[in-house]
Amino acid sequence: MNRDEFVQAIAKALPKAQVTPDPHNPEAITIEPSAIHETAQWLRDDPAAQLTYFEFITAQDYPQREEIVLVYSLYSYTLGHRLIFKATLPRQAPHAATVSDIWEGANWSEREVYDLYGVIFDHHPDLRRIMMFEGWEGYPLRKDYAHPNLLHRPE
Repeated sequence: MNRDEFVQAIAKALPKAQVTPDPHNPEAITIEPSAIHETAQWLRDDPAAQLTYFEFITAQDYPQREEIVLVYSLYSYTLGHRLIFKATLPRQAPHAATVSDIWEGANWSEREVYDLYGVIFDHHPDLRRIMMFEGWEGYPLRKDYAHPNLLHRPE
């Protein structure tokens, strides 16, 4: 499947996903955040998609737009195609459904995005910091993050 075929198939199977092609990436689509779990399940299980390999999830921080964009990368070894899907979350309260119950490999990737960007993955089985210690404040990969030790440099 190419991206346009994914757009058509997902739009037909999951109308609430509101799928749109990414104009900057021929392998990427954007979906509604409320449809993440349902879309992920369809992408893994549909015979035409068979995206059974979860490569990664990452995030992009856009403080000027007050958004965090989740970026999921999936691959089908069976059919040899790849798909990237994105979902835009509000920066002040970024919540998304976990996909760790669909792809086990998403577990630690979601924890990393939680730890570094502050995205809450609802129903995640073990959502806790994975890189920073539990008492760490803030999310180091957000563009407005300032490390407390770097705020007051000695002269």
